Amino acid sequence: MPRQTQIPLPTTMKEFEFLVSQICKKYKFKAVDHVKAVVALRIQHLPPDQGTTTLQHMADCVRKNMSYQLCQHITMSLKHRAELEQLDHMLTENPFNQQALDAIHKAANEGSEEAKKLVAKYTEPSLESLQKTG
Repeated sequence: MPRQTQIPLPTTMKEFEFLVSQICKKYKFKAVDHVKAVVALRIQHLPPDQGTTTLQHMADCVRKNMSYQLCQHITMSLKHRAELEQLDHMLTENPFNQQALDAIHKAANEGSEEAKKLVAKYTEPSLESLQKTG
């Protein structure tokens, strides 16, 4: 494996912006602000006696962070879906389960589209039941 060229850590805003632009250009990252955040954080966590890095190392840190955030989003989405499926099951067994109703209302208020569908399913009277009583 060829030796990576060590580059000095930036000490000015101009040098920092140049480092970020080189990483984005070479590794085709589009989210410039994300790259800035990861590079800045990574530099802050380097050992105090380290004054150089490589573009490859910084790019790997950015890619790892992006991958981590993607996987975190996926796992949170799966967990949310499983929780809603459990609430749906609880409400299927007992449509008056106030704890489950409160939980789906809370999730719906927080923006969950799936929870909004459950709220509609369990709190709005169906057209058929309206026709029977009307």
